[in-house]
Amino acid sequence: MKVAILVYSKTGITQETGELIGKGVASVEGCEYRVMSIEDLDKDYVNAADAVVFGTPTYYANMAWQMKKWIDEGCSGLNLAGKLGAVFATANVIGGGSETALLTLINHILVKGMVVYSG
Repeated sequence: MKVAILVYSKTGITQETGELIGKGVASVEGCEYRVMSIEDLDKDYVNAADAVVFGTPTYYANMAWQMKKWIDEGCSGLNLAGKLGAVFATANVIGGGSETALLTLINHILVKGMVVYSG
């Protein structure tokens, strides 16, 4: 299974978190991953991926505006529909609004036709 982890990371913390998630993915036999910035991604890898994970820092209880703009305008040409989707958010403090950022990001990937599973 191929997993693409797409992040926007201004300070590097969200990027590091994506790498940690990727190590978890790689610990499962037959799984591979790549962490990519939304500003510089491999569209062929994303299109071939079975799952796409989106990571964003939290700003004022929302996703970064750069991620929102990319979802609205920059992800054209990517085949996201039908893929398994997941999200994560980083925040400076517990209770910093990341739960709201996650819900907003989930709404956006559902609109793109992705599948989100919750046990």
